[in-house]
Amino acid sequence: MRWRIAPVLLLAGLAGAQQAPTRSPLPRGEYKITGQVINSVGGQPLPSLDVSITSAQQRDQVQHTVSDDSGHFAFLNVAPGKYALEARGHGFVNQAFKQHEGFSTAIAVGPGLVSEGLVFPVNPDASISGNLTDEQDEAVREGQVLLFVNGLENGKQGIQLAAQATPDDTGHYRFSHLAPGKYYIAVLAQPWYAQHQPGITSVSADESGQAEAPRSDLDVAYPTTYYAGATDESAATVITLKAGDRFTADVQLRATPALHLLINSSAQKSPPSAGLPQVTVTPNLQQRLFGSYETYVAGATTSYSSGGMTHLELTGVPPGHYVVSFPSSDGKEAREQEMDIASDMELDPAGVSNASVTITGTVHIEGSTTFPQVRYIRFENHENGDVFGTNVDQHGEFELQHPVAKPGLYEISSFNMGGYYVSSVTATGGKVSGHTLQLAPGSSVKLSIGMSKGLGTVDGTVLRDNKPVAEAMVVLVPQEPGRNLARVRRDQSDSDGTFTLASIVPGKYTVVAIQNGWDLEWSNPEVLKPFLANGEPVEVRPEGKYQIKAKAQGK
Repeated sequence: MRWRIAPVLLLAGLAGAQQAPTRSPLPRGEYKITGQVINSVGGQPLPSLDVSITSAQQRDQVQHTVSDDSGHFAFLNVAPGKYALEARGHGFVNQAFKQHEGFSTAIAVGPGLVSEGLVFPVNPDASISGNLTDEQDEAVREGQVLLFVNGLENGKQGIQLAAQATPDDTGHYRFSHLAPGKYYIAVLAQPWYAQHQPGITSVSADESGQAEAPRSDLDVAYPTTYYAGATDESAATVITLKAGDRFTADVQLRATPALHLLINSSAQKSPPSAGLPQVTVTPNLQQRLFGSYETYVAGATTSYSSGGMTHLELTGVPPGHYVVSFPSSDGKEAREQEMDIASDMELDPAGVSNASVTITGTVHIEGSTTFPQVRYIRFENHENGDVFGTNVDQHGEFELQHPVAKPGLYEISSFNMGGYYVSSVTATGGKVSGHTLQLAPGSSVKLSIGMSKGLGTVDGTVLRDNKPVAEAMVVLVPQEPGRNLARVRRDQSDSDGTFTLASIVPGKYTVVAIQNGWDLEWSNPEVLKPFLANGEPVEVRPEGKYQIKAKAQGK
C-alpha cells in the first residue's frame, strides 16, 4: 500500500487512556484492530505512543488511541475495509506498519481476516550531531552542513542528499529523526577572515596586461571537507547508524591558499570572433558531491580590459574537482568543462565544447481536442541519473535548453497529465526508439509527442502455498525495463496479501512479488531477470482493470 508518512513527533505528556481528536470519524462496525507497539531495538513494550488508523478509501477518516503501560492498543467497532496503521511518540518519529520507503502494509478488516494481536515494531530516532572548528579550534559559525545517505533512490543504489543544516553561534549542528542507514557528512564554508568576497570588482591592468592583484596571506579558502577531515569524497568516513544511535561527528576545517583562475579568450573580444558566442562576464563554477549534488562555489570575480580583450580572474577558489561552465549572453548555450583544479590556471572558453541541447516540440492528444490543464514533459537518463523537463503551454508547445555532458539515452514521459500518457514520439534532428531519445552535447532536436488517455489498473493477491503473503514488494515490470523505467509500478502487499497497481500505461508487463526484496536494485534489469520467469504476465489495455494472483518469490 502506497502511503505518505508524515514526519511529525508527538509532544511528551500524553495521557495513557486519552484519545486524540480525529479529523473525521470512521464508520462503525463489528471488528477490531488490536496489537502491541514494541521497540525494534530490544523488543520492550512502548507505552504512551499515539497509534492511529486511517481509512485507505477515505483518508480524512482517522481514529487515534494511546498505547497503555504494556504497549497494547485497541480500536473497537471497526467497519470492514483497509486501514493504514501508524505510531508516533517522543523519540519515535511517525512511522507506518511494516514501512519500506513510502510503502507500508495496510490492515485488512473483515470476515476471516486477521486484524487482532498485531506486533508493531517501531524504530527509535537516530541522530548525528557535531561541532565545526577551524585549525585554531575556534568555532566555525557560518557555513552549510550536508547530510548524504547511501541507499536506494528510484530503485538504484547510490549516495543522495538527505538533509541540510547550518551551525549555530557555537559551531554546533544536528540532524535528528534519522532512519537506520549509512550516512556521510560534508561541510561547505569560508574563513571569516578571508580577503576575497563574492562579487565583481573592476581593476586596472599594468603594462604587461596582467591585473594588479597582489596575493595576501589572507587569500585562503576552505576546501569541501568530509567527516572525519577528508577533502576527497573517496576518503570520506561512512557513519553507520542503527535505530536509536546518537552519533557525534566533529569536523575541523583547515584553510588552504585560494586558487586563481584566469579567463582569457578571443571569445570575449568585442566584437566577438566569427562563429563564437558572446560569453557572459562571470563563469559558473560548480562542485558535484558524490556525483549527484551540485553546489556553486562563491568566489570573487575581477574583470579588466587590455588590448581590446576582456580578462576575468576568478579568485577565492579552493582546490577540488569542478565543472566550469560559460553561459552565452542569450542563455541558449552553455560551454562546459569538467576538471581537477589544484593550482592557478588559465581557462579558454573558446576551447570548451558546447554542452547544451535544445529541445523544441509539440504535444497533441490523439483522438481529442481537449488538452489537460497541467502539462509537464520529463526526460530521464537512467544511466547517470540526469533528469530534466519543462511545462507545455496551452497550445501544446514547449522549448528548453539543458547541459548534457556526454551522449546518452533519455526516456520521455509525462507528469500530471490527467490520465494521459506518452503513446508516440517522432523526432527531427535526433534518434528515437520507442519512447527513448538519444541526445548528444550541442544537439538540437524537434519532437512531436502523441498523448493518449486510458490508464489501466491491476489488482491482485500475493500467495505462497495458496496462503496470502503480507509485506512483499510487488513490481510491475514492462518490456525492455531498462528503457521504460517510467512505466514501472510498485506496491506493498497488505495484511491479506492484496495489492493495487494503478495508473498503468497500456502495454505488456510481468508482475513479480518478492519477499524481503526491499533492498533490491529493482531498476536494474539484470536484478529483476531471475524473478521474471515465475512472474505473472499481463497485457494492459486502455482503461483495463485486471485481477491476478502473484507467486511470492524469495530474494
